[in-house]
Amino acid sequence: SAHEPEARLVAQIEGATRTIDAAFEHLENDAVVDALLAARQRGVRVRVVADSDQIGERGFQRLLAEGVPLADGDGAITYLPDPNLGAIARSGDLNTMTHTFASIDSRIVWVTTGGLPEDPGYRTGFVARSEDLAQDFDDEFNQMFGGVFATTLDTFGAPLKSIADVREHYLFGDLDIEVYFGPQERPIKLVTDAIYGARISVRFVTDHLSNPFILDALQYKADNGFDVQGVVEGDFVDEAEGLASLIPGYDLDIRVDSPDTRISETFVLIDVVRGQERARDGNRYPQRVLVLSHGLRHTLSFEVDTVPDPDVAIPLASDTFLDGNLWILNDYGLVGGDLFERFRARFEELYDAGRRL
Repeated sequence: SAHEPEARLVAQIEGATRTIDAAFEHLENDAVVDALLAARQRGVRVRVVADSDQIGERGFQRLLAEGVPLADGDGAITYLPDPNLGAIARSGDLNTMTHTFASIDSRIVWVTTGGLPEDPGYRTGFVARSEDLAQDFDDEFNQMFGGVFATTLDTFGAPLKSIADVREHYLFGDLDIEVYFGPQERPIKLVTDAIYGARISVRFVTDHLSNPFILDALQYKADNGFDVQGVVEGDFVDEAEGLASLIPGYDLDIRVDSPDTRISETFVLIDVVRGQERARDGNRYPQRVLVLSHGLRHTLSFEVDTVPDPDVAIPLASDTFLDGNLWILNDYGLVGGDLFERFRARFEELYDAGRRL
């Protein structure tokens, strides 16, 4: 159902006995807020991190009114990346805390995409029981709760956020999962590398597509005979005044999602195929699913307009100023089956219902 991530989170909150550390991009779900407040009343320590531009949402306001400790960040900033360009002002909508996760008793991790808005769209989420994984999410949370966000910069304009997790791979039975945190581990670059490494196909769904390096990677694979298909959220395309203006110069099979749906997720399928489909060399290769908490945004934080005099720096919606996470699910031939099939079916559902421009 549309609210399944919230229902699963409420169930985990109700079972908490010691601590709940949670980060929300959006919080407008009353059932989750009620569960957090009830947990606090029975003695569970509850702490929350939010995006500064969303702090006015009713869920955050309810928590603040009840005295729940809450830290917010990634608002508007002015910084000096290059003294030859002068100061650059970045509005709050260009800097976003895109995490939506909860660490329950430092042993259970719940995570989803798109936040917890009142009217959610298509989202992807996980619940995992692992103290190692929870520890890494705790470390990520503690950085932000302590005031270090993607927009926290040093004297020279460089980010202060550090790589606190010491593990990248987590084994759940036969399933290998990688988890990375942004901006410090550059999730967008990892997605770009994965696209270049595809052996059979690349398929993706996203609510934001503006990264030229990812578009170059997709075009390279398409030009060399690989199956490349994508679906982009319609509201984002409409704001860009059409897909052709959004990605000029590219010839890619990308559709806009149906007006009846709203995408609040980004995932990339690498070599996720039907049955016994093989690569052109006759071999089968590991299937991979990459799930991001944010869209496929720029890696550059600004571009320079050289037409006026002096030069003007134009800020971009960049992953440099996004707090977020990337999950990579790897199937090395032992798992297969339902999990990867569900992602493939989700993509095909959105692709088949989408429209060409």
